[in-house]
Order: sequence, then structure tokens, then C-alpha cells
Amino acid sequence: MRVPAASGSRLADSLAASAAESVVYKDPDTGLTFSQNFGLYKSDGRGVTFRVAIPSGVSSYTPFRAVVQIVVPNDVGWAGLAWSGSMTKNPLLTFWRGSNNAPLLSSRWAK
Repeated sequence: MRVPAASGSRLADSLAASAAESVVYKDPDTGLTFSQNFGLYKSDGRGVTFRVAIPSGVSSYTPFRAVVQIVVPNDVGWAGLAWSGSMTKNPLLTFWRGSNNAPLLSSRWAK
């Protein structure tokens, strides 16, 4: 997301800061260690938290399993994770809350 440099708003400042920050998060229930990023959704500080855990010692260009946790505010209709930063020619994971309140996931590929 591009933020105008002259805006100076709290939202713009938070967006710019949150886009660059990655922190380590250890899940207390599973013991897994995640890389965590936060994306601001509202100017009041609410946002979407993305967490990805990849096994240590994975070699480049070899398949591996990853664990993804995404914490989304209830008022967000849907969210997505593009594995390479853009939607085209990369795996895209989309998710939303179903009618029975259970999470629904869909893996997509955009040409």
C-alpha cells in the first residue's frame, strides 16, 4: 500500500510502521514459533494479524509444510494472504466466516 508522505495522519504513520515490522510470537497452546506481522485495518488501532511458522532447516527450493494463523476482527468481511506479496502468479489463501460462524478457507491462483 502506498501512503502519501505529506499525509502525516496517525493511520498513515501506523500503516507505514506496521508494514515493516515483523516480530516473533510463540503460541502458548501449540508451542510453535511464528513470524508475526500486523496490518492496521481501522484508525482506532484494530487490524489483522498474520502469523506463519516454517520448520527450521528447510532448504531452498524444497517442499515444506507451513502453519498459518490469521487473527481477523469480526467486522472484516474476508481477508487474504498472497504468499509472494502480489496476487497474480502466486498462491493466494482467502478466508471468511461462514453462515454457521465457522471459518472457511479457499486456496486460489490468479493468472
